[in-house]
Amino acid sequence: MNHLSFHPTLRTCSSDTILRAIKKLTQENISYTSDMGKTYDFNTADTLNTLLLKAGSIN
Repeated sequence: MNHLSFHPTLRTCSSDTILRAIKKLTQENISYTSDMGKTYDFNTADTLNTLLLKAGSIN
């Protein structure tokens, strides 16, 4: 995204900082096995949802 560097006041963080933030927001998947023996994995993403609520991105 070289075009972002042309903006005079836009400051971006390093990729390491972005990865660190993403790791803080991740959570382990929850596995559920049904009575039929099928396994389902899902993720509630509570920390990400909380961040989105505080940022006003979701209601």
